[in-house]
Formats: sequence, C-alpha cells, structure tokens
Amino acid sequence: MASLKAKHGLFIAFAVLIFVFQPHGTAATARKQLDATAAVREDPKPIWHRQFSIDFNETTKLLWWRWSTEGSMLYDALQQVEVVHRANGRGDSMCLSIHPRSNTPCTHLVVSGQRYLIFPELGECCKCCSNAGGCGILDPNWLDAAEYTGQTTMQGRTADSWNIRGLQPNNYYATADVPVGIPLELNQLPTATYVFGESELADGTWVAGSGAWSPAQQQQQQQQQQQP
Repeated sequence: MASLKAKHGLFIAFAVLIFVFQPHGTAATARKQLDATAAVREDPKPIWHRQFSIDFNETTKLLWWRWSTEGSMLYDALQQVEVVHRANGRGDSMCLSIHPRSNTPCTHLVVSGQRYLIFPELGECCKCCSNAGGCGILDPNWLDAAEYTGQTTMQGRTADSWNIRGLQPNNYYATADVPVGIPLELNQLPTATYVFGESELADGTWVAGSGAWSPAQQQQQQQQQQQP
C-alpha cells in the first residue's frame, strides 16, 4: 500500500513539472493569435475616388524631347465626366496631333460618351473619339489589379506605392496617413510623370492635401447622391 502511495505521489509530482514547464495558457494563445493575424494581414488596396479635382505638374519625355506643364483634372465617375486641362498641350499626344507646333493650352473634355479636344486660346474644339474607341473617362477600377510595393516618403507624407501593368508600367503613390488615398504621384514609365498637388473631394475635404476624409464619409456621400 505504501509503495502504491509513493508511486502515486511521484506520478503527481511528474505531472506538475510537465504542466509548469510546458507553454500553455494566455501567453501561448496570444502568441498563436498574433501569428495568425500576421499571416492573414493584407496589403493596403489603392483608392481611386469617384469624384474629385486635383492639380498636377506633368513632365513628358520622348526620345530627346522633354516637356513640362501645369494642369488640373476634374473626375466624376458617377456622372461619367472627366476634364483634364493643360496649360501647354504640346506634351500630350492627342493635343500634339492637332497642333504639333503650337505652345497653347489644351483641354480634354469627356461627356456623354464622347471625348472632345478644346483649344481655348485658339477658339477651337473638335470631337476626338468615343467610348466605343476606348476614349471614355479613366476606368474607375483601373487600380484593382495593382500590386503593392511598400511605403516611402513623398512630398513630406508617408506614401503607399503600387505597380499597375497596362500598356506600360505604372507606379502610383498615394497618402498612407490620414486622410488616406490622396494621389501624390503617377509615373507612366518611361514617358510621363504626374506630380499631384492641391486636391479636393466632391464634399469639400482634401483641400491642399488636408482635411478629415474617411472611407465612411465617401460612402455616405455617394449614397446621398444616388438617392432620388
């Protein structure tokens, strides 16, 4: 009987030692949860807002030629309207095709499925092409296939960056800090670079790269506009 009790006591002591030195409990569970969270964490997705306006500086390179100009863009995917104005259209292939030797402002206007070229100083306007020929507004989902390439610092802001494959490689940069998703730069390699400046969403936020924009605010604003 004493021998049985001694064996039982040794068994209990051995079981206690195993329990004490084996990882268990809250710490081990928390570690597993952290590992699982890190495994499923997704890279940030780029945002191309449905309604906004923005200024830009454009640099275009072709062989040994180089053009730089200021411009602005108004984009409205809800109304299917896009306006891109350049102070000098000579670096744009479509504007250049109409006035190859003129340093004159040029505006792209896309409305009702048609793209028009307007030369305000020359008093000229021409119909360029249509949605059927691929000349509609920029596809609001053009960033869906973007591949995340990490963070960098741009214009004094923390920026997320992506690569988008199209007719040419496109490197796109947007703010990673609040407010998220303000365009900072687009490099259409190897021909064009757009450095974006003052911007504004349709609801008035984003002005000069500041404001209190949030995805919830954009969704609410779009829902209000879609109501009859």
